[in-house]
Amino acid sequence: MQFPEPRQEHHWLHRLIGDWTYEHECQMGPDQPPMKSSGSQSVR
Repeated sequence: MQFPEPRQEHHWLHRLIGDWTYEHECQMGPDQPPMKSSGSQSVR
């Protein structure tokens, strides 16, 4: 079985490969303090 050649979209996704960390803050309501979260992700 032969696989098709990668398309333009595949080349764009290739740049996301790696180890990533993130920090996020969102407002849950007008009278609530901001909620913060963080994490990491490994994309292969």
